Amino acid sequence: MSTTTRRLARPACIIAYLALLAVSFAYTQGLAHPLPDAIRTALGLPACLALAAYGYFLHKTLRRPAAHDVPTAIVSLILSLFWVLGCALSQLKTIVPLFQDASHAAKTLLAIATIAVFIHSLATPLFDRILARHEHTAAEKSLPSAAAQTALERLVRLAPVVLLVAWAPMVVAQLPGSTSFDMNFMLAQVTGSMHWNTHHPLEATLIYGAIFSLGRTLGGNEVGFLLITLFQTAAYVAACTFELHTLERLGAPRWALAASLAFFALNPIFSCYCQWDVKDSLFGAAFIAYLSLFVLYAKDPAAFATNRRNMATLVVAAFLTGVLRKNGLYVVALSLPFLALLHTGARQRLRAAVPLVIAVALVPASGAILKAALHAEPGAPAEALSIPFQQTARYALLNADDVEPWEREAIGRTLDYDRLAGAYDWAVSDPVKNTLHSADHLPDYLRAWASQGLRHPETYLDATLLQTYGYWYPSLANDYKQEYAGFAMADNNGITATKWLPEGARNLAQRIPAIFKAIPGLGHLSYMGIYTWALLLAAALLLRAGRPGRALIALPGLVLILTCVAGPLNGSMRYGMGVVATLPLLLAAATLLAQDAAEKSLPHRSAAKN
Repeated sequence: MSTTTRRLARPACIIAYLALLAVSFAYTQGLAHPLPDAIRTALGLPACLALAAYGYFLHKTLRRPAAHDVPTAIVSLILSLFWVLGCALSQLKTIVPLFQDASHAAKTLLAIATIAVFIHSLATPLFDRILARHEHTAAEKSLPSAAAQTALERLVRLAPVVLLVAWAPMVVAQLPGSTSFDMNFMLAQVTGSMHWNTHHPLEATLIYGAIFSLGRTLGGNEVGFLLITLFQTAAYVAACTFELHTLERLGAPRWALAASLAFFALNPIFSCYCQWDVKDSLFGAAFIAYLSLFVLYAKDPAAFATNRRNMATLVVAAFLTGVLRKNGLYVVALSLPFLALLHTGARQRLRAAVPLVIAVALVPASGAILKAALHAEPGAPAEALSIPFQQTARYALLNADDVEPWEREAIGRTLDYDRLAGAYDWAVSDPVKNTLHSADHLPDYLRAWASQGLRHPETYLDATLLQTYGYWYPSLANDYKQEYAGFAMADNNGITATKWLPEGARNLAQRIPAIFKAIPGLGHLSYMGIYTWALLLAAALLLRAGRPGRALIALPGLVLILTCVAGPLNGSMRYGMGVVATLPLLLAAATLLAQDAAEKSLPHRSAAKN
């Protein structure tokens, strides 16, 4: 292609692509409404030709993609798929219309491809700009001045005070704290009004029970809840301060530390979970400590592994993360052992793997020991069957005329079939799980479940996506069951308490999350999907930098999100609290470790140029 032709083709193709992008966004946003004839026409052959022209333009005028571009391209495609499917689910509550015929399928695929190119065109220069900061070698970089270093240390030291002042309005307004059915269920076991049960981790039950029992002895149930609230607040202050200290050790600039502190202080999710007495609160604090140490290990495996204090702290953080929520075991088991792969040599890897595997093994071992010691009853198996139960209930609602007699009988042995259709809620599986009356015939149920799924896979797919899309679609349109925290005192299982402040003060504090959600841009931090996008982009950046090992820092968060997807509630901030709380650490660590990787490869690049 001649220079003149290239100059003419470049603006023409850019304009054509921007027009195609606008049409693609119009298609995704107008799924629930008839589109104007002009837009429907534009989604046909002209749009395809414009996309082909833009592809030809990229091929001829820009450099061909290198190997390190592949992760960015894959993540861009995944995020584009999330966007298009999420738009359909939030508007139509089904993705079937996207692929109902060849024409709609072509338009959908075209929209996915166009938005993927758009995301890639934004991510690539951003990543390149981040990695370009390795232009000066480590020897040429100036160390921070004494004044700058003092300012960093002062910022970290003041963090606890700043956080306490920022969180005080919510915590004080809700004193002695808020509770829930789950917490009262756990406390009733400690107080003796219920038999021990493994529905919630016994370790978490004992920790919360010990704190509550101390307060109850001192002054009744209200003091028990007060001690839990104070303990959770102290845990979050310590965990967030430790995360800031980790950023300081990684070499984060002052503005990054200040932005992280502002995120903790101004995002009302932290103050809400300080006053909400629920096991997810302590789990979030433990996850902060775990990921902070995980990142420090990934930065310098040899130095970290040879420091006994570091390893002991990591083991404790991993244990607490594993026992405070049941999905914590999967987070630790599917991330911690992989740190051994960062070492060089089989002997070093084996030596590093031993304490990491022991740390993982402690989690189920402690649960088994406590179960035997307390003679605890096993928890209901329904907790692990949220997805198939939801699929069965949606099938009963939408395909009631296509049910075999033997399928109805098999399902009825496990679930109350007559209640399934009425109990179905697309975003939460608890109403369906509550129809479980026997777990003795699960094999029969699973055979009927598989049989129905083969006949109507689109029903099962919709049921799964509707229950999970809040975790991967970052849009304020998804506003169903997006709770911050409870603000009430649950009255069940004999555990009762009353609020101390007037209702007016409590209601004023409860408006804080709604106000935060309404702030343009910042409001998206109230939804889990944005944190999943951040995880994927952070991993893509590290892979683009040529250090796939360091991309492991995104693994604990990704495993946690996957376990939430298999859980009972769509887009729950409570279940994903650990990922929310470590957003500043993840973004800063990915940037700094990627720059460090690029810097180490700089001599080779310079030699290649010479």
